[in-house]
Amino acid sequence: MPEDAQVKAAVARELNRAISERNLSQAQAGKILGVPQPRVSDLSRTRLGIFSLEKLLEFANRLGLDVEIRMRPAVKPHIKVFAA
Repeated sequence: MPEDAQVKAAVARELNRAISERNLSQAQAGKILGVPQPRVSDLSRTRLGIFSLEKLLEFANRLGLDVEIRMRPAVKPHIKVFAA
C-alpha cells in the first residue's frame, strides 16, 4: 500500500534527523537501535523494505522520541506523521 510506504518514510526522516542532531556515527546509532551498522546505513538511505513500521517505531523509542498515535473519524481516510 503506497500510504504505508509514505508513513515509513516520514518516520525514517524523523529517525535520521534525531541521529544527525545527536551527531551519532552509524556505529553509535546501531548500538542504540540494537542493529548492526549496515542496517543504520539502510535507514539513512531510506531503504525501508527491510523494516516494519513496528520496528521503526521501536527505533524511535530507543532514540528517546515520543510516539503518539491518534485515531478519529475522517472525511477522507489517510495517515499523517507530524514532527515536533
